[in-house]
Amino acid sequence: MAIGRKFLTYGVLVLIALYVLAPFTWTALMSFKYDRDLLSIPPTLLPDPPTLSQYRVTLSGNFLSYFRNSLVVSTTSTVIALVLGAPAAYGFARFRYRLSGVLFGVIVATRMFPPVTLMIPYFLFMKSANLLDTPWALIITYVSIELPLIVWILEGFFREIPGEIVEAAEVDGLGPFAIFTRIALPISLPAVSVAASLSFITAWNEFIFALALTRSPEAQTVPVGLASGITSVGFDFGPVTAGASLYVLPVLAFTFLAQRGLKKGLAVGGSTG
Repeated sequence: MAIGRKFLTYGVLVLIALYVLAPFTWTALMSFKYDRDLLSIPPTLLPDPPTLSQYRVTLSGNFLSYFRNSLVVSTTSTVIALVLGAPAAYGFARFRYRLSGVLFGVIVATRMFPPVTLMIPYFLFMKSANLLDTPWALIITYVSIELPLIVWILEGFFREIPGEIVEAAEVDGLGPFAIFTRIALPISLPAVSVAASLSFITAWNEFIFALALTRSPEAQTVPVGLASGITSVGFDFGPVTAGASLYVLPVLAFTFLAQRGLKKGLAVGGSTG
């Protein structure tokens, strides 16, 4: 019975993995095909022979500019959101005062607004601040999107820090800021890594605001750049699949390298929740 249950579990996991990886695998294989083979009937799975021509076309255009913008915007917004969100989360977790619960609920509730409902206010604000079509328009927008997520994640971890540790630090003469930087943050590094990863991926994959707030390749990100390959007269499959394959590599590499911290953070989060 136990062997059959284990076999069934692994079988389901394999099917889920195949379902998740199938779109990326198909996209990656298409990026190595010649134009004549991309829409061949019947379709071919493997490129025969493989070619890098689609990647040469992609890299000869504005892709590197799009990629640089995505990297700068995602990294900067994540760092700023962490710098602002971690102290706020610690404050909500450790210092209870009147209306603190209401304020925390309002901050977290902003994550529930559909992005399309916020597009016009953000657009008008960036226009009045002369920030349209600049990376800072996206950075400011993404910080406001990521901040509630970071506060929500880290507040739960900070709240679970044993009070005895904080009291011992206070006896040793540490103030609130020293306790936060020297004790709470190191203990919560797995949670910080989870929050940073989710924030970075959120900004990395965001499309709607990037489309609305940028117009030129000097400010546009990869999702918007790839969408420009879809026109009213057709779909430039080759360069788009090559660009999409390159675009997911940083996220895959980061997830692979940081998987130990992510697993630990998610495990701690599950136990504290």
